[in-house]
Amino acid sequence: MATSRILIADDNQTNIELLETFLMDEDCEIATAFNGQETLEQVEKFQPDLILLDVMMPKLNGFEVCKTLKSKPETAGIMVLMVTALNELGDIERAVEAGCDDFLSKPVNKLELLKRVEEAGICGMGGAGFPTAVKLNPPPAKRCEYLILNGAECEPYLTADYRVMLERAPRIRL
Repeated sequence: MATSRILIADDNQTNIELLETFLMDEDCEIATAFNGQETLEQVEKFQPDLILLDVMMPKLNGFEVCKTLKSKPETAGIMVLMVTALNELGDIERAVEAGCDDFLSKPVNKLELLKRVEEAGICGMGGAGFPTAVKLNPPPAKRCEYLILNGAECEPYLTADYRVMLERAPRIRL
């Protein structure tokens, strides 16, 4: 089976890292983009099967990116999953009008994301094997921290270097 391709488009590096972490056990290739224009360029180069698309991005917002992709025959079939903090009825209507295939609200729940990806027929979905250890890069000062993901509730963790939203887990210092 060919490896699926997922493009994560978000202007926030922490959000991208979180989604990459959630998808790391799946049989898929991941590319990233940090603004709307870069997203369109990456679609042309990377040819993703699925785009996890943030709405509020510079240069072109997610609605504009989605509308552009869905208006072209060569990209209209790419599944677009909007990942957004926007949850007003007007925002949802605007996303549907732009051609969005599905939605995820922030903060993203790992199990919900994996279920949506599975329902879309993307990736091998071999990642049900919780718990998973995740090494934080760059490692916080003078020690490596690992978090054990348990696939349930979410809680923000503040490391010495940056804030990461990961699923609630015990800390293990090595």
